[in-house]
Amino acid sequence: GVNARLNGVQDRVHPLRSDLCAELPEGSFDVVVANPPMVAVPAGIPYPFVGDGGPDGFGVILRIIEELPGRLAPRGAAYTLGVAAAGDELPLALGALRSEARRLGLRIRLTVTSEHDAGSGSTWDRAIAATSLSFEGSAVTQSSLEERTSKVVQGYADLGVHRVVFFFMTVAEEQHGSVGVLDVRSEHPQNHQGWYVA
Repeated sequence: GVNARLNGVQDRVHPLRSDLCAELPEGSFDVVVANPPMVAVPAGIPYPFVGDGGPDGFGVILRIIEELPGRLAPRGAAYTLGVAAAGDELPLALGALRSEARRLGLRIRLTVTSEHDAGSGSTWDRAIAATSLSFEGSAVTQSSLEERTSKVVQGYADLGVHRVVFFFMTVAEEQHGSVGVLDVRSEHPQNHQGWYVA
């Protein structure tokens, strides 16, 4: 709509509204771009739907991946980004991604760009807590923020989350399916901040 007109491409861009692929026309696509709900939010923490990617950050992203086989044109690709929960392995959902890639015949490439500490009362935990309180319409006071942050920390701890990693993901069809991770974080990740808009 408006964005296409502002950029002078309204004759080449035809926006459609759909619950993933449910209302899309038959056929395949050269490029699929998604900005889904993708923030790793512990279970039981109220959070805006537009950001809540589930406890591992892949709740909606995995649904998108499931829809891709047969929808990508030859040499077509899908692109998305996310904020994934991570423990000792990057990210926690890496096993699920590998399984889906093999099952669906997809090549998934994750580029990890930065990280934040999580599950320790960090700035990230406090940001999730503050967004949660605001989403509920609650006043963000020092005591309510501390209480909600404690719940966020516990939720991450229950999952074994030590940090969240910011990533860019590319998906294409591949007969045997595979997952690759390229980690381009700084050698000093504490000096490399990610992005997030609440």
